[in-house]
Amino acid sequence: MKYSETIGIVGGMGSYATLEFFRRILDAFPAEKEWDRPRVVIDNRCTMPSRVRAILYHEERETVVHELACAVQGLLGCGADHLVFACNTSHAFIHDVFRLVPEAERKTVHIIDTLAQRLWKHQIQSAYLIASEGTLASNIYQQLFERYGIKLDVPDSENWGQLREFIEIVKQGQTGRGEQLRFQRYCEKIPCENIILGCTEFPVLLSAGELECGKKLWDPLDSAIEYIKAVIK
Repeated sequence: MKYSETIGIVGGMGSYATLEFFRRILDAFPAEKEWDRPRVVIDNRCTMPSRVRAILYHEERETVVHELACAVQGLLGCGADHLVFACNTSHAFIHDVFRLVPEAERKTVHIIDTLAQRLWKHQIQSAYLIASEGTLASNIYQQLFERYGIKLDVPDSENWGQLREFIEIVKQGQTGRGEQLRFQRYCEKIPCENIILGCTEFPVLLSAGELECGKKLWDPLDSAIEYIKAVIK
């Protein structure tokens, strides 16, 4: 079929995660001819300051918001009808971005909210969140999931370093089989049946789905793609 609408991706946080998200969008819209897929515009804005450090240490927060807003304005200028921030931590700044670019709010596919809705529809009442230090410290997941009556458990702060190590492995493009197995073993030891991959680097190491041990991995980008497929024209 022909699509008249455009998907805009605020990416580069990090670049390999954005690359993987783009691949998954292509897979979500199989086509015999290239022109039978929707147009996708990506701003791989890898040059912006750390979102995590902006949250934890208040470093260059205004710059982060400005860069995100500029990316959004550029994508809207390219005709984007559906915006996706391909970074969980960036959602801690999303309301500030909307204040600068109000027209972006109605076009943004909020990946955390779409996932909360998905778990709510599956009648899941609790889950375990693994994410960047910034996402965990900001409580953006906990506050939103609470609206749906879903309780989230998170790692203790002394264990955040292990998650950062996995994230940096992906950012550096060092995702060998050994690293993937190590991350899988980490997830298998988590004391919860439902685990949220709350950083877009994690699905590069291990795709969402059911592990052999029976635990279920949930990915907010899956929910975003599912939503876009349902509404795009």
